Amino acid sequence: MSKVILVFVAGATLVLLLLLSSIPEINVHEEYVKVEVEKVEIGNITGAVILKAENGVVLPIYISNEQALAISLALNKIETPRPLTHELTINIIKEMGGKIRYVTIDKLVTGTYYATIVVDSKRIDARPSDGIALALRCDAPIYIKKSLLEEKGIKVEKSQVV
Repeated sequence: MSKVILVFVAGATLVLLLLLSSIPEINVHEEYVKVEVEKVEIGNITGAVILKAENGVVLPIYISNEQALAISLALNKIETPRPLTHELTINIIKEMGGKIRYVTIDKLVTGTYYATIVVDSKRIDARPSDGIALALRCDAPIYIKKSLLEEKGIKVEKSQVV
């Protein structure tokens, strides 16, 4: 009887693992474009992060100065004496055996950008600023939906300054 239970548990575990591993993945190479953080601006009232694709198209995303500071710290690899929110989040993910694979910026709805942080095979809804700060801290790539970049991006010539 105990062998039957053991076989059942092993089979159920295998089915669960197969179901979890079959979560559909987006095709980041067909639907998305890889971007880099070109610049972070901290202003008097609001900040901005400028994302740049290989083809020279940039996308400014306006964020709070606090978010801009967090991205700037991550971009410049500046460590703080105690973990801030993004470092704490990364520590929790690592301690639970996870890894941030990549971040996507997916859509713009009534003036608000939406992003997704992909941890292993799980997708987590996020603000782009949080996703960008986490990706920079983890050396994870950042992607933006092609159609969004085509619609909202700005073509910048090499001689132009953003």
